[in-house]
Amino acid sequence: MGEKKKITNSKNIFKYKINDENIKKYLSGWLKYLELEKGFSKNTLLAYEKDFRHFLNFWGWYLENKFLDLSSLNDIEEYCFEKKIINKISYKKLKDTDQKYVKARESLLNLIKKKCFDLYRIELSHKDLFQLEHRHISIYIRFINFLGLKNTSRKRIIASIKSFYNYLFKSEGDIEQFPELKDVILDKDIRKELKGTKIDISLPRPIKFDLIKKIIKEFQKDNNLEWIKKRNIAMVQFAYGCGLRIQEMLSINFGNIPKNQSKVIIEIIGKGNRSRKVPIISKVLQSIYNYINSCPFKFKHDSALFLGKNKKRLNARIFQRDLKRIREKLGLDNTLTPHALRHSFATHMLEAGAEIRVIQELLGHQSIKSTETYTEVTEQHMQKVHEKFRREFKI
Repeated sequence: MGEKKKITNSKNIFKYKINDENIKKYLSGWLKYLELEKGFSKNTLLAYEKDFRHFLNFWGWYLENKFLDLSSLNDIEEYCFEKKIINKISYKKLKDTDQKYVKARESLLNLIKKKCFDLYRIELSHKDLFQLEHRHISIYIRFINFLGLKNTSRKRIIASIKSFYNYLFKSEGDIEQFPELKDVILDKDIRKELKGTKIDISLPRPIKFDLIKKIIKEFQKDNNLEWIKKRNIAMVQFAYGCGLRIQEMLSINFGNIPKNQSKVIIEIIGKGNRSRKVPIISKVLQSIYNYINSCPFKFKHDSALFLGKNKKRLNARIFQRDLKRIREKLGLDNTLTPHALRHSFATHMLEAGAEIRVIQELLGHQSIKSTETYTEVTEQHMQKVHEKFRREFKI
């Protein structure tokens, strides 16, 4: 396991206009805490920073625009959905009532997106952070629903808010670190109320095995360099065959790969810099060998395993883009992502009879609760199979 790098992400917050020095200090301290004590990865840190900054912008915007009735956001959205009204529809074809709702929605969106929201500017005092009440969180949830953010994005935004306030509560007694907190009354109900602010988590959607084979065949026919085709096929098989996250796969070096098939265990460095050992089936290993042998670049022990055309470690977005292109060729929906291959590994292992604790170890989940999500998927599948059996039962 390599030495943990010092956080660099906290510097990002200073490129934004933040007038209050205490808010800068809180954000910087919070991000360092998340990396050094909670073991968050670089990508998770970036996501939490962006999400909480979005909330701070909303909070500053809301404090300046309290005259706006944001409680009507859901009503407007639900009405437009029920009437199948979209922005591009001609007003002349709508009834007066429908026109009113569409205009209200569009004017609010324009106000929010074009005039009031500047993500590079945070105009709050640190005392504004402690005016937060449960009703404000509810308004914010309505707001991000109104903007059409995905369920997973909404969940992560709420998680970042909880995390920031939990950090401040833990630091409340540290007067040397935050002496100004002596003058601020922290409402301890905020944590309790935030815990009650939950958003449904969508279940993973596994890919059928036959479809994974189709994806591999499509990559074989892809209009790309031969070594890149083999690289992409190896990555699909690696992600699915070992249940890897895309960043885990891309962080593997050439020297980590077994040089013969008698050793079929590889060490993976996952979230929080935690390591785990994962077995590789021979077919996956052979696919990796095929890619290595076809690659025009020379590998060293510490070279990245998966390379781009620039001879450097492959960027995750390139593989995501290539998989998206194959997905569109096959006419599949946007749930087919690199992470869906990991979901499929876990679900198919469970359906094959693997114990949930074994799957937890293979996936590198710190909590068994994360792994238990897959039992819900297989239970849903079981119910569908049983329903089909019940309909066809004619004895």
